[in-house]
Order: sequence, then structure tokens, then C-alpha cells
Amino acid sequence: MFAIGRQSAILLLALATTGCGLIPRTSQELLASSHKSESYCYNDSADVVAERVRQYLHRCYQPHTTLMSAPVGGAIILLPSTVMWRVEEERSGEDVQISIAGRYGYPLSAVIRPERNNCHASMQVFGGNGFWENRFEMLNNVAKGVETECNT
Repeated sequence: MFAIGRQSAILLLALATTGCGLIPRTSQELLASSHKSESYCYNDSADVVAERVRQYLHRCYQPHTTLMSAPVGGAIILLPSTVMWRVEEERSGEDVQISIAGRYGYPLSAVIRPERNNCHASMQVFGGNGFWENRFEMLNNVAKGVETECNT
């Protein structure tokens, strides 16, 4: 009974701290069923906006090891956890989708497209849950060219 309780606590802590709980398994599922931002508008070209987003995601979402703490029997233990992020890109015509992918699925994706109206480019961001939805405005700033620290 104690082992089940300890494993459950560790699993819940892992899901809560990594934002991996119940995220879509594919990038297409993410676009169809996730939280989504408004459509952001930019004066820069879609290629410039996509490059800014691509560079930021490559810089900030690399595979790394972190330490998670978990309460076990009145003590707190530290557990190494490897987060295996990768950045993927898909093109469909002139649109580009840049996504963060991991072993549990696709938590975040940005779709950037050229526009011919009031903006030169637009971007819509999709997040697999509320944890990732909190990154929408940060990615909007990145796309505008604002120097932004990694906030993974």
C-alpha cells in the first residue's frame, strides 16, 4: 500500500511540475483540441517572425535534466528527471507550424502565416493545457523581436 501511495505522489508531482498532464499526443490533435491565443498581427514578414520564434524555442526547449522533490514518508527526496524537448517544424503552403514536442506529446505550437491585410504576418499559439497557455504572451513578445528570457 505504501509503494502505491509513493508512486502516485511521484507521478502527480511529475505531471504537475512538467505540464505534461493530458497534453495532445500529436501536433494536429493540439491544433484541434487545445487552448488557443488570439491571432497576433505583425509588421514584419512571416519569415522573420518564424525565425524569431524558432530561435527562441531552440534556445529554451532543449533536452535537460532537472531535480524534482517528492514527499515520501515524511521526508523529501530529490529525483532526477530528464525532460526531452525537441522543436519540430511543419510547412503547409506558406504557413509554418513550429512546435515543442516531448515524450508525452505536443504541449505548445505556433502557426505563423503571411497576411495581405493590415499585417505582414500573423501568429496563433496553441497550448495543450493552462500551464502552456501562460506562454502565449511571451511568444507574442518573442515574435515582435523583444529580447525574452527562457521561461520553461
